[in-house]
Amino acid sequence: HVHILENNKPDDFTDEGQMKLQLKIIQLLKLDLQRAVEFHDKLFIKKMQFPYASTLFSIYESKISEMCEPFITRICMNMKPINFEENGRFQVDNDPLAMGTSLFELYMGIQKFVDLGKNNCNVDFETNNHLVKYHLWFQQGVARWLDIAAYKAMQRIERAVELDKLVKVDTSVEYSSSAVDTLAIFYQIKVFWQQLAWPDAEGSYSFVAKIIDDICRCSVYFSDKTAFKVNNTVIENKRFEVTKEVIN
Repeated sequence: HVHILENNKPDDFTDEGQMKLQLKIIQLLKLDLQRAVEFHDKLFIKKMQFPYASTLFSIYESKISEMCEPFITRICMNMKPINFEENGRFQVDNDPLAMGTSLFELYMGIQKFVDLGKNNCNVDFETNNHLVKYHLWFQQGVARWLDIAAYKAMQRIERAVELDKLVKVDTSVEYSSSAVDTLAIFYQIKVFWQQLAWPDAEGSYSFVAKIIDDICRCSVYFSDKTAFKVNNTVIENKRFEVTKEVIN
């Protein structure tokens, strides 16, 4: 641990720079722990009855907690929300987007380190671990991540509608390219939630409710953008019209 810190001194003292440095250190610690699991642990147990990997994990996770918890808690508390207006527009600075992305990468780095300890180091994770509730450090930031996901989704939806030629993607269906693109965008929100893998099921209910609300907001945004384009599109000198649904 000391060797890793000595060879990874900070050169960017911004919050984002610190997050990237912490992520790099965690990745190096995970790599070292992985080597311990694969090459050293069995030998130490066989020759000395010493649980090398679990001991190393305990040392590293304590240092990660000491390094990350106060910093992450402060960052999450200070993240600015994205303001969505009634007309679907939004106000956002670039900083929260970059900050949110870096923070999520740091979350994933800690998550992977914890998973390695859980699965390979025989640690009593529930009773003797500094990282058992690491996700709570990020709790204030999850809502901001969901805001960012919705913001990016709305940007992509707007672009998808702009590029839509308002023709069927296939003769067997009754929808155009932007509908397909929007569905793919919603799927990315699902992938984000799966990657987050929030450990506290009960605590995740409010996040799930927000995801549903954001998808509804994005759906309305897609409808409004599509309706505006349809109403202002002329194809072969004729205004584009949406016919009534035919029920057989």
